[in-house]
Amino acid sequence: MGQDLFQHILVPHDFTPESDRALRMAAGFAASAGGDLTVVHVITPFYPLRDVTRAGADLLDPKELEARVLARLERHVASLLDPEAARCVVATGNPGQRIVHAAAAASCIVMPTSGRTGPAHALIGSTAERVVRFSPVPVLVLPPQRRSTAPRARRPAGRR
Repeated sequence: MGQDLFQHILVPHDFTPESDRALRMAAGFAASAGGDLTVVHVITPFYPLRDVTRAGADLLDPKELEARVLARLERHVASLLDPEAARCVVATGNPGQRIVHAAAAASCIVMPTSGRTGPAHALIGSTAERVVRFSPVPVLVLPPQRRSTAPRARRPAGRR
């Protein structure tokens, strides 16, 4: 399995520093295995209120939105890697479902997790969790980086 695992890596990207970190790591894996990268960004659909003006509705053309996001993604990826190092794709839909669908053409997925817990996790859910559960290929999930490696200073007892 070894090198074959990194022949075609899918990297979900949401324009966060965590996604940049996953992209850089995946690029290293792909380079060492002679593989390639596909970077996918998923636009979560939203539905405007009925009272939106006609001019406002024209601004919400899904194909135009996808084209703009794709151009932004390509510029962003090119700022991090060699522009020829990755192919960029934009999809619209449920992020977990669209990533799993895109994984059908991949050998593995490298993605970050936000590290949400408690109510935030329950309300928002975890895209990484859904991808791990339903992916047809192995998934490498990177935990969130700690902001500081230094231990927190404790306050003396009795002080606030």
